[in-house]
Amino acid sequence: MTGNALGDGAKVANYMCSLHKPLNVLLMVGALTDANAIGRRDGFLSAAKSCSSIKVVQQLPTNWDPTTALNGVTNAFPGAS
Repeated sequence: MTGNALGDGAKVANYMCSLHKPLNVLLMVGALTDANAIGRRDGFLSAAKSCSSIKVVQQLPTNWDPTTALNGVTNAFPGAS
């Protein structure tokens, strides 16, 4: 991490795009009240728009809570367990 939340999010999307394969993304966001989490989300989404291989299929706010994150992932992928 660089201390630039928007830039960090964009770097992740740019790396994923450089893989040159279709990716369905479950975007997990720490807390919707956390400026850094929102910045990383916004930076990722902005960079991902220019990459046709990235498809954000769902955004999951987690509030930095592992149980919330686990429940969200479980609901996003029903039947995977």
